Amino acid sequence: MGFALLDEFTPRLDEDDSVKEILSKKQLPEQCGISHSASSPPQPKSIILGFSKGGILLNQILTELAHFNSNSSRFTRRSTTNDTDSVSECFPISKDSFLHSISEIHYIDVGLNCSGAYITNLDVIKNITSDDPSSSFRIVLHGTPRQWCDKDRPWIKKEKDKLLQILKDEAQTSNGRLEVVERFYFANMATSLHMHFEIIKELNTS
Repeated sequence: MGFALLDEFTPRLDEDDSVKEILSKKQLPEQCGISHSASSPPQPKSIILGFSKGGILLNQILTELAHFNSNSSRFTRRSTTNDTDSVSECFPISKDSFLHSISEIHYIDVGLNCSGAYITNLDVIKNITSDDPSSSFRIVLHGTPRQWCDKDRPWIKKEKDKLLQILKDEAQTSNGRLEVVERFYFANMATSLHMHFEIIKELNTS
C-alpha cells in the first residue's frame, strides 16, 4: 500500500521552503526546557488516536509501522545539531521519522457497518514493535456498549476480541516492549449514540 495515507499529512521540506521558515520559528529543545547533549538529541514521541471510523486509519498506520520495522535500516537518526535539525528531532517531519516516533495507538470506540474496524493480521502485529530493546509501544482499546455490544454488528466485538488476544500473546513474548490495555466505558448503561461521543470526555489515556 505504500504511504498513500501518510503522504497527505507529512510536510516535505525539500518542496516547500515555507515549512522550513515556520519550523525555524518554533522553540528549540533548550527553549522548551529540554536539555540534551550534541551526541544524543531528543527523540520525538507521537501518540495517535482514532475515533469511530478512524480505526481504519489506525489499521493503515499499524500496517505501515510493521513494514517500517521490518525494514528499519531505512531510518537513520540525524547526527547534526544545527537549529533546523534540532527542531526536526522534536517534531516528525518525514514519513520515516513519524513512524519511528509513534509510541502509543488508541482505538476509541471504533466501528464500521462492515468488517475491518480492527486489524487482525497476525503478521502485522508481530512487527509493530522494533528490535530496539529500549523501545516501548502501547496500544489501548477504548470502547462502549454502543460498539462492543451491538447485536446488529457482532463483527465489531469479534474483531476487537481477536485483536486483543493477538496483542496479549505478543506482549508476553515482547520482553516488556509491548503493552496492551482494554478499557470499557459506561458498561452498566443502556446503549445509546450519546455514549459514543461521551467517551471522548471520559477518555483515560494513562
